[in-house]
Amino acid sequence: MSGFDIVLEKVPNIFELQHALAKLFKIKNENIIIDYDYNAKPFVGDIKIWLVINQYHGGEFLLNCSFYIRDAKLKKDPIIISKELCNVLKTRALISDDSPNPLTWIMILPNGTEKAVILDANELDNDKYVVSKILED
Repeated sequence: MSGFDIVLEKVPNIFELQHALAKLFKIKNENIIIDYDYNAKPFVGDIKIWLVINQYHGGEFLLNCSFYIRDAKLKKDPIIISKELCNVLKTRALISDDSPNPLTWIMILPNGTEKAVILDANELDNDKYVVSKILED
């Protein structure tokens, strides 16, 4: 099982999120489980994608989605998944830039454009994702 996190700007409802993922991965809605925590019941059925979500109160980016892809045939690069999801949901998102600096992220726009950004440290300490600076290419 592989996974990654993406923080969405807007908070789609569970059904909208599940439908977007089903469309993106070309699988059925029932192959996707969306939970609010990791202590969920054991999976029943052919679950290919498990998404654990956490909503934040305040900031620019409000919904953390922890992806767990349970089917090796569905594995794609997290950036490609993020771009496709942002396009389908018409929203911006943040993904890790894999650097050791917790303030530097990649912002994905709905059209697939990537921007390197720095988050506001004080806001992040309060679980609020706020962009303080967009870095030039």
